Amino acid sequence: LKVDDVALHESKADSAAALLEVADIYIGFQFWDIVSGNYDIQSLVVEDGFFDLVIHEDGVSNLERAIASNSTDEESSPLKVHLKKIELKNIDIHHRQEANQKEVETMIYWAKGGFSTSERNTAAHVDSEFELNIIEEGDSTYFKHKHFEFHTDFNFDHDSGLLAFKPSGIKMEHADFEVEGTIDTKQELNMDLKIKGTKPSFDLFFAFAPSE
Repeated sequence: LKVDDVALHESKADSAAALLEVADIYIGFQFWDIVSGNYDIQSLVVEDGFFDLVIHEDGVSNLERAIASNSTDEESSPLKVHLKKIELKNIDIHHRQEANQKEVETMIYWAKGGFSTSERNTAAHVDSEFELNIIEEGDSTYFKHKHFEFHTDFNFDHDSGLLAFKPSGIKMEHADFEVEGTIDTKQELNMDLKIKGTKPSFDLFFAFAPSE
């Protein structure tokens, strides 16, 4: 199944800003799985677009408002979805917090992985290559036009908001790292991460040097 020109807005108002726009989405599934209520997606490919996530000053995201705006059945239980394969190509993900004016922009050149979700958890494996920019109070940080490769397995607890990473491999510019730990998404993204370089090299200093 191919869907062209997909867009999602924060609300149904004509002036509502788009939080998602992509050129193409390809979905592969077994017809009888869907008919029987077994939401096993064989593959999902998303190409060329952006996802703009905004956390408003009241702590509610534009995604939450969009879901609430389009929801017609408050009593329905969460879907249990198993996604065997996912690919992203040229997707710009922008995250902004209105309260502290912190912005994170991730330009994903390519990403491959899969995940499964239940009422309490989402587990995933991801391989990706992307460019990262972080802006705080209008000024760019040393994470400006930094190129990464990322290979990880993680688990997200829906109730606690805790994002836990298993030992993962990261390449930033020309330096290699290993990282594991947690990010508390409900506590201003508080991080408890262990990061270490996998080999002694001056590449580590060049990786953290400011980019033009």
